[in-house]
Amino acid sequence: MRLHVTLRSGSGKAESHSALNEAVITQRNLARLMDLAASLDGDTIATYKADGLILSTPTGSTATTCQLVALSSRPISRPLS
Repeated sequence: MRLHVTLRSGSGKAESHSALNEAVITQRNLARLMDLAASLDGDTIATYKADGLILSTPTGSTATTCQLVALSSRPISRPLS
């Protein structure tokens, strides 16, 4: 599944990108809070104050969850065995 992401800065500058399964929005080397607004077809879905945002399709979310669990000191879920 493909995502089409358009980033708009506070100054109004826009840049569009296509991604396969997931897209990550971050300030690269800076871990500073950003004001983010997510919209679909022009309608705002949610607003965030965060240092980044991960958008993913159902296929991409599985891979993202696996990566986050591997990087986390505490797993999100534990096996039942």
